[in-house]
Amino acid sequence: MFTASQLDSLLKDMSTLNLTKYISEAAAALVEAKLKMNDISYVIKLCNALHRDYADFSTHLLDNWQKVLSIKKDDKSFIQSKLRVDLRFYAEVINSGILTHKEGLPLLGSVLTVLINMDKEEHNNINIILTFCRYCGEDYAGLVSRKIRQLAERYLMTVPRSTLLSKEKQRNVRTLLKDYYTSLCKHLLKEHRELQAFERQNKKILQTKGELSGERRERGTALQLSLQRLLTGTQGFSEVLDEDFPLLPQDDAVNIETLDSKVGNSESEDGLLSSNMWEDDETQNFYEYLPNMKDFLPSLTVQTNDLEAQVSEEALEADHLEELADDCLIIKEEEEEPLPPDPE
Repeated sequence: MFTASQLDSLLKDMSTLNLTKYISEAAAALVEAKLKMNDISYVIKLCNALHRDYADFSTHLLDNWQKVLSIKKDDKSFIQSKLRVDLRFYAEVINSGILTHKEGLPLLGSVLTVLINMDKEEHNNINIILTFCRYCGEDYAGLVSRKIRQLAERYLMTVPRSTLLSKEKQRNVRTLLKDYYTSLCKHLLKEHRELQAFERQNKKILQTKGELSGERRERGTALQLSLQRLLTGTQGFSEVLDEDFPLLPQDDAVNIETLDSKVGNSESEDGLLSSNMWEDDETQNFYEYLPNMKDFLPSLTVQTNDLEAQVSEEALEADHLEELADDCLIIKEEEEEPLPPDPE
């Protein structure tokens, strides 16, 4: 593990120590170190100091890089986060002159070619290649980002060009990167169409069944995350390569999250059932508007009137009996009232 804060102390120790017997171990440790992007410039200074003091340092360094960067086709065992930093580290080693172009460029060209050609369908190496474009694209591919070009045009300035490689070699690398971007755009359009078709199917399922299965929800989430990853990568490449972003056709299918919210809240703000729950107006009317059966069955009215009359007569008779019972109770109480005592 190397950090920028260690540089001064390491340089101080190197000035008082003879590392001839340990220079191969030092080269291996630098290549295997877990670095951050902000540490690259500091570790390059350390490599320059070792290269200045020890003539065989560059040889040992190249040997270790060949072990790390010799990636074969269909080899996916590498750690992407480390390779993303290592590729820039190695490119800066060449750029600083520690390795000559003859020594270093074949390995750099090989690893770039393999990473791109093996990934034109799944595009799992987007971050690795995009990082190379951002940090090393100017020197190795002659890239000028869209933002820099627009600023130069606005202020009528000429963007200086790197002369690290010849124009022909830069054009070859740039063609390789643009081919990868073309395949990425095709992949983005394909998954965009797939997600739209999936959302249309979900809309039909919601209209007929009213809910989505857990499996379809998980599938929809996976499609959205995959599309977002491709969309972010395509936007990044479009900027650094100054290439047009592909036009994504819009579809009338609603988003899965929107559909979910409609299922969870089937009632609208005014308390009515949302009309999108029914296939058509006829089905909606069948469930929402109940007809008055009296309009279709006239006899029902007569039966109802007779029943109401019968109920009324029974109620009146019950009331009359209740009044008679009350009168009888009063008379009985008057008869049983105790007599006053006899006078003495």
